[in-house]
Order: sequence, then structure tokens, then C-alpha cells
Amino acid sequence: MLGFLRNGLTRAKLRRAVALASAGRHTEAEAAYCRALRSENLRAEALAGLARLAHAQGALPQAAERWQECLAAAGPGARADWVPQLVAIAGLLDNLDDAGRLLTQAADLFPDRVEPQAGLARVAAARSLWSDAADRWDAVAARFPCAMTAADSIAHATSLMRCGRFEAADAVATALISAHPGRAEVWRLHARIAATALDQTMARTRWIEARNGFPAATERVPEHRRLSSLWEDDYSMLADAGTDAASALFRLKMLQAYQFSNEAAAAARLCMVAYPGEVEIQLAGLRALHGAASGPGELEEARGIAIELRERFARSRAVRLAELQLAARLRDTKAVTAAIAGFTACFGDSADVLPFRSWLAQEEGDFDAARAFDAAHTGQRFVPALRSDLAPPSVIGPREAPILRDRIIVLTHARNEIGFVRWFLDCYRRLGVDWFYVIDDGSTDGTAEVLLAQPDVTVYRSEAAYAMSNDGAAWINQLLDLHGAGNWCVVVDLDEQLVMPELRDRSLRSILDEMEVNGEHAMAGFMLDMFPESIAAAAGFAPGDDPLAIAPWFDTDYFFPGHWQAPLSWAGGGARARLFGQRHNCMAKTPIVRGGAGLRYLWKHHVSPTRASARSCSLLHYKVLQNVVRLRNGDVESDRHVKDNLWLGHRRRGDRIADVIAQLSPQDPLVGATSARFRDAAQLADLGLLPHLANAGDRGDLPAALTGATEETLVEAVRLAVSATRRQDWREAARRWEACLSRPDAGTRALWHARHGLARLRLGETAAAKSSFRIALAQEAELDDLADGLTLDEATAVGLPVR
Repeated sequence: MLGFLRNGLTRAKLRRAVALASAGRHTEAEAAYCRALRSENLRAEALAGLARLAHAQGALPQAAERWQECLAAAGPGARADWVPQLVAIAGLLDNLDDAGRLLTQAADLFPDRVEPQAGLARVAAARSLWSDAADRWDAVAARFPCAMTAADSIAHATSLMRCGRFEAADAVATALISAHPGRAEVWRLHARIAATALDQTMARTRWIEARNGFPAATERVPEHRRLSSLWEDDYSMLADAGTDAASALFRLKMLQAYQFSNEAAAAARLCMVAYPGEVEIQLAGLRALHGAASGPGELEEARGIAIELRERFARSRAVRLAELQLAARLRDTKAVTAAIAGFTACFGDSADVLPFRSWLAQEEGDFDAARAFDAAHTGQRFVPALRSDLAPPSVIGPREAPILRDRIIVLTHARNEIGFVRWFLDCYRRLGVDWFYVIDDGSTDGTAEVLLAQPDVTVYRSEAAYAMSNDGAAWINQLLDLHGAGNWCVVVDLDEQLVMPELRDRSLRSILDEMEVNGEHAMAGFMLDMFPESIAAAAGFAPGDDPLAIAPWFDTDYFFPGHWQAPLSWAGGGARARLFGQRHNCMAKTPIVRGGAGLRYLWKHHVSPTRASARSCSLLHYKVLQNVVRLRNGDVESDRHVKDNLWLGHRRRGDRIADVIAQLSPQDPLVGATSARFRDAAQLADLGLLPHLANAGDRGDLPAALTGATEETLVEAVRLAVSATRRQDWREAARRWEACLSRPDAGTRALWHARHGLARLRLGETAAAKSSFRIALAQEAELDDLADGLTLDEATAVGLPVR
């Protein structure tokens, strides 16, 4: 009887605590709940009250802790009506470890409730554990099919998409459309799945369906705007238009996507000042700034901004990750360690930090741990280069692929490389290569026929499109599986020439044998852009010629920051930055790997973690010469690196290099103040262009003759004009082309007058446009070139003959 009375009194205290909490008298309510804790029978009820009180006061971690104590005290007697409350708390927690523990406890106690199971799937997705999230959603859908909300199904399909299970994602999305045809986000998800799967035709069809059904909602979606601009070859989104934060953010991201590095950095500084409270703009701006960095000082500035953003946006996971990336760029292991600790303390563990754990392990020489972290990361997300469902290539031609062991083999892919293919084969034969395995990507210029005629070449054809191969990385992985085991593999493109100082006195075979003795499975290097003195200097280049004799020049001002993927370095600058404005363009590469060592190409330039050689090499890269030759031959559209690709898209003249080259005269100099003529690989070592993996950050002082700012060259002026035209910033384009035409070294340029006329026409200055086109016509230029970018009506308006 006494116990009954005591419990009744305690229940009365609980009711009073509830009333006090409802009245906002939190201090008194807390005291009342604490007194109720003394009763063992009502302890769980009191803890639940304290949890709700902490929630009401915004003390979410304390609320989660109280709910955990409550569930432990209640055991099998836990009340089902607590579930929505504790799941809501778990969804609000920044620390995913705490959320996971609470939801796991709830799932064990309430196995017949969908909410904890769905909550665990959402936590896995928030950790970027997409494969785990998809598996959890599969289990929820199988067990609680009637309890799945539309939001649950969208999350389910998204997880399936993010881990590469596209057919399953499509099935869920199709069912969603049938059940909820009036929800725009369902149709967008359907389109996004096709885009992520790199199915351009299906993606376009589905986005059109979404736009037709929900025009206003779809037009505002950044992804739709981006893809529409690619499909329609419309670059107006790069112009400085729009005054709201969303427009500013979209333009900033697009400038980066198209590698307008300098323009992106300039826009970033303005946007970051204009929108100080918009974390997405601050992050996009930060990426633009460190993407345009040309030295450690600018990276340090970017890291300072990241630290300041961390203070301002303490609950942003993305800000913490940006700080991690910059610490890795600066090769600061202590800062990376501290940043990982700070991230996990705030947000719990996550797949997002696995690349940096792998980076640390590799820096410390623990390659087993580095591979384990990397495998855990890539196993959770869709990585195109590691696709297991890519159709295997098939041998074409008269001979089957030989099975080789302990040889040096070349693995590559080719498309319309007739200018380089014979030279390439001879060059690598001289280095001691025993066999070439090539995937031909539909060449139409005779490249495949030349390859098939060689006695030491096996040619494959792949049914997969180039876009599906992640810039050829998936093809290389297939060749590694087929032929790599037990062999040293040289993975290069047909416009790349491997050079090392040691090759003057030693054979490549002896260097590779030494690497094998040392247990080294890869050699890192970087692509050194070579170029002719002028376009006229390349006029005599013919198939089979040595490209180095025609294009012996290179720029010396490269920058080698770190990277969080093997070979843990990045390379940028040089001619890409000076001539074409492509500062954020990775020139680092891993061209030599040991087959059968478990390496995979994560993308075209980086491999999975491994013990790399202390040596490094350089690849003389004849990309500029290749573009000059293709432009001369009218074949600028054959570069599949930018054609039919959902991420970069079709560009009318192939890429930015071709854009600029097309506007130059044969005599325009391509060399600059930081250029040097190639002598030998030892020269590159003297200039710091063969960086050791462990200290590739600083290269020391360059020779005085190779440093110092200079006036804007003609090529730089043309690049800026082309950039403004491509962005459809017509006022800037008109000003830039007028400046080009007014230079004393400009000469007679029909195309420049036409581009100036196009800009004037788009500004509504028809009379000025007619004048420019009249001058262009008088110079007997190709009519198709002059009309490039004009509609039929515009061509008529400016007096161009209409065919």
C-alpha cells in the first residue's frame, strides 16, 4: 500500500513537471523531473520528460543522451509513442555517431516500427555511405512497403543512384512517378539518375519531360540550367547577369566547371563580399580561389579563409572538408590530422574523411592502411573509373592478344591520332616497350589501320562510349585486368613522351627492375605542355615527324601542391595558364604502374594508394601541337575529351585551347617570358620540374631570365577576348576584340573583325556590326568561319551572303 501511494505521488509530480514544462517554466520542470527520477518504476518516464525538456530548450545532444538513458531504463517496457520524438531528435543532431547510437537502440527495442530503420538509412546517407544507405533502404522497403513515404522513396532512389545501382534506382523512381505524378521533384530525380549514369540521350529526354510538366520549377534547377546550356551550346549563363544569390552561385560554379580559372577567381572575390551569409557562395568562392592559386602563398590565403569560414559556419560539414582539402594541398600532415579530429568531433565519422585518412596513411608509409581506407571510400560511392558493368572490349584485327609476363607494355586508347601514332610507337619501342595494347575509340582518319598493321600491337574496340569510361580510365583498368599482371605498364596518351634524366645512361628496364627490388609499384610524373614558337612553325609537321623538333618550347612556372589521391600531388600552371587561362587543370599523372599489384586508376591521372618510387618523370605533352594540326586539317571536333560529355559538354571548337588558337595568325608568338627551349630531361630536374613526391611543394628560385611580370601578350589578349565571347559577355567581348584589333602587332584578322561584329550585333549596334563584317568579308575569309555563332537572320542583317 505504501509503495502504491508513493508511486501515485510520483505520478502527480510527473504531471506537475509536464504542466510546468508546458508553461515554459523549464527550471522548475527540470527539478520536478529530477525528483521523479528517485522512483525506479517511473525513472524511464522522468528521463523521457527530461529529454523533451532538453529538446524544447535546444540542447539536442543532451536530449539524445537522455533518450538513450530512457530507453535503457525502460527496456522491453519502452513506450511506442516515444519513437517519433526520439527519431526527430536523431535527425537534428550534427554528430552522426550520437544519432546512429540512439537510432540503433530504438530499432532494437521497436523492431516493428519503420521510423528508426529509416532514420539509420538517412544517417548512412549523411555519412556519404551510399552503399550502406541503399542496403538499409532496401531492407526498409522490403519490410515496411506500406509505410514508405514519398520522401523515403526519394531518399531510397537517391542512395541507389549515388552508389551506382542505376537500374534499381530507375525502378524506384518509375514507381514514384506512377504513385505521385504531380510531384516535380520525382520527375527531376528520374532525370538526375540518367545524368549520373552518363546516359546523355535519356537524361535529355527526361529533363525535357520534367520541364514540360513543371516549367517554372524545373527552369530554376541549377542542374537543368547547366545541362540545357551544354545541349544547346548556349554559354549565356557565364555572363555577368542576375542579381540574386542563386544566380551568382550558379555562374560561379559554371565558370569553374569550364575552367575559366581567372574569371572564376575574380567573380569569387566579388561574390564572397556581396553574400557574406551564404555558405554555398563562400564555399564556391573558396574553391575558385584555391583553384586559381599559383603558389603556396595563395593557398595559405585560401586556408585562412577556410578557417575563418569554419568559425562563421560551425555547423557546416562542407566547410570542414574544404579546410581538410587545403591542408592536404599544403602537404601539412599535422593540420590534416587536426582537421579530421575536428570534423569527427563535431559530426561523427564519415566516408567524406576516408580519402584524407588514406592520404595520411600513405604519407606515413602505411600502404596497407591507405589501401583499406581507399577501398572503403570507393566501395561506398559511384566511381565511373571502377565500374564493373562496363562491357569488356573486344579484339579487332588479325591477331589475338598475347599473354606476356615480366615485360614492359603500353596501355592506351586512341581516337584520330594519325599525326602521332607512328612516332609514338617508334618512341616507346626505343625505350624498350615489348607490346602495345590500344583501345581504339572509333578512329576515322586511318589511326586504327596503322595500329592493326604493326607486329607488336593489339587493338581493341569498346562498345562503351568515351563518356562512360571516365576519360578512358575505365578502359585502362580493363586492360590492366587483361594484360597487366606481372608486367610493368606504361599508361600514356599518344601525344605524350616519357622522359627521365636517368634514361640518358640507363635503360627503362633497369630502372623498373630497381623499383621492383625496392617494392615500388608506381612512378609519378606530370605532363609538361610543349608548344611551337608560333603556329607557322608547325606548318611543316606531318604524320610520323618528331613533335619535339616542331614544338620544343615549354613554360617553367609550374606549381606542385599536394593532393589527397595518389600520387598525392597536383601540377598546374605553365602554358595552360599563360596561354589559355586553364590554371585549375591537373597536369599530374601516374604513367608507370606495376600490373597485378592491386592498383586501379580512380580517374585518368590518379591511382589507388601504393608504394611509389622516389623518382619522378615527365611526359612531354604535345596537346597544343595536336590542336594546331587538327585545326589545320579541319578536325577540331574529334577531341572526345570534351565532346558528348555530360560534365564538360560539346564545345563548338573542341576546347579552350582550340578556341584561342583559332583566333591567332600563323606568325603570332606562343613563347613568353617564362618559356624555355627543351634541351634534355636533366634541364627539367635543374628547373625543379621533376618533383620528388615528398617535397614537391616548393621549387626554389627560377633563373632570373625566366621570372618577372611582362605586358599582356597578343595571345593573352586573344584568350581574354575568346573567354568573353564564350561567356556571351558581349560588352566585354566587344571591348576585348577592339583592343586586339588596335594592337600594332595585330595585322589583318578577318575572324577578329567578325567576332567584334558579333559582339556589337548582340549589343544592338547593328551599324557597327555591319562595318566589322564588311571588313572581314573584304579579307576573303571562309564564310562559315565568319558566320560562326550567327543565326540566319543575323547573317542577313550584317550583309553576309546566305547559302
